[in-house]
Amino acid sequence: MTPEETLEAWLAVLAARPGAVAVIGQEGLQDWDRTVVDAFKAKGLLKKAHPGASIPCPGCEEQCVRPVHVLPGASMAFIVCDLRSDTNRVPIPLASLDRWQTSGDALAALLTAMLGIHQPVARRDAPGRWEIGNLKGKKHASHVVLMAEDEFLLSLAGHTVRLTEVLGFEKGSFWMDQKKLTHCVDNPASGGGDRESAQERRQRLRREHNEEIAKGNRAPTKTLALREGRTERRIRALLEDENKSVV
Repeated sequence: MTPEETLEAWLAVLAARPGAVAVIGQEGLQDWDRTVVDAFKAKGLLKKAHPGASIPCPGCEEQCVRPVHVLPGASMAFIVCDLRSDTNRVPIPLASLDRWQTSGDALAALLTAMLGIHQPVARRDAPGRWEIGNLKGKKHASHVVLMAEDEFLLSLAGHTVRLTEVLGFEKGSFWMDQKKLTHCVDNPASGGGDRESAQERRQRLRREHNEEIAKGNRAPTKTLALREGRTERRIRALLEDENKSVV
């Protein structure tokens, strides 16, 4: 696969299991571009999972999924085949048992970092939906939402953008077309996309304010102000409005 195809394959794995951890066997990575796979691992997008207990047996063309036996201190594992008279123990390299886990949370964290958004944790409010944070343009700012449908979409300022249009991999590293996203922010669309209403913003800020307090943050308002690109006074006003609305 090319780097672009590998990135798309990874996103397809995540989109198929929105909100859940996906596990990929070593054989699943064989066709992926090695440079991209190494970058996935370096960024924490692929993390080592428990070794597989059963794998497709390479002993014949049937490739039945069979239990793997590993003896203590052995350099090889093996599968016992009792289905054929001409096969007994099939040797298996230990590396072929490696499995890797990945998730939409890891993708959301990558996007948060690449966009320079000051939000330490990518928080998932519902399966297939991640609140990325507030992206500032030259004239406006907009809340960014990552959504997993048949593919990954970014929603901001009333626009919906396919993630594959703004995220790529080239020369050993990920790139993001932030210029396109900030253009969307500075040119908001009315009546479209997944725009955050004033009420939704107040509720989100109140929730994040409580989360910062729960973490022991003694200056939660200041943290939100830096994250949102607003003044502390404005954040306090929004929080007070929220308090009044629920009385």
